[in-house]
Amino acid sequence: MRVNTETLQMRIKRLKGLLADIPEDLSELPEDIRHILNTGPQPLVDMETALKQIHEPDLLRATHEVLTQIEGSIEWAVGAAKGQDIAQNIRTGNEPHPATPSYKRLNQRITQFLSAQVNGEQYLELIKEFCGDDAVQGHTVYMDPTGESEAFSQWMLHDKRLPVQRRRLIELFAEEFLGKIPLDEQALLKSRLQDRPSIYRATKFQKDRKTGKRRATYLVEDLLSAKEVIRIQDRSTSKTLHHGAIFIGRAIPLEGDRFFNLLGSISELSFPIWAQLSVKVEVWTKEHNSQNPGSSSHDFFRAYHSKIRRFVYQ
Repeated sequence: MRVNTETLQMRIKRLKGLLADIPEDLSELPEDIRHILNTGPQPLVDMETALKQIHEPDLLRATHEVLTQIEGSIEWAVGAAKGQDIAQNIRTGNEPHPATPSYKRLNQRITQFLSAQVNGEQYLELIKEFCGDDAVQGHTVYMDPTGESEAFSQWMLHDKRLPVQRRRLIELFAEEFLGKIPLDEQALLKSRLQDRPSIYRATKFQKDRKTGKRRATYLVEDLLSAKEVIRIQDRSTSKTLHHGAIFIGRAIPLEGDRFFNLLGSISELSFPIWAQLSVKVEVWTKEHNSQNPGSSSHDFFRAYHSKIRRFVYQ
């Protein structure tokens, strides 16, 4: 990740957005989580003010390190608060509020659907498959509540086929509910059904001629699809990714197949990790293709997504 005033300000803005979006009722959350959620905004405001006067590289790096610690705490606390809210909606079977953004309404419906498809024991076994056996001790789950848990949720919904099921869970959800949900959710669901999960390399960024700042659109090379290049439109990652950055992501079509967005956060890989992982990927690809002739690179990624993640985490 690049460290400069612009990227630090963007990260602060994102955290402020996370805190502004938490459920109103925090009474059932542990005290330490409530404390983070209640006091979190002020350090962000202070840091935002200080950044207006900081330009030296050493101070920017120090600010980056402090912000990274704050990010971890806030993301963990927000994840716990939203998890409680989702669990409550699942228990009650509440319909999403119409004023809620379309992606949140759709996510709530999908989560409620998943709860009916996967019981507690199955869920723990899926976590072990994705994260490793040591991620589950009894009925306690040890999983990073931000990046790792989001990646797990994407895998379970978009890639994994449960025993005796011939289709992905998101396809089963669409089969039952596509015609029953609002039009804006339908459009979003149709895009998510055409997802492109892969390992990408950022190859070309363009700058606005007037401002000199990067545009929100950039090119990435699909490292699993014979170096196919697609166009990503995503303001956040266009600011934080560096040229040549390699990351695991799930691209979603925006306008046919002309532009793509990235679903959720991405997992950037260091060059040493990719150097080791690429050797594994080559072996796994040959293994997969010999057993599934004619399959696509996206089919390979879905089949080996959990192995790829476990290798990276280890």
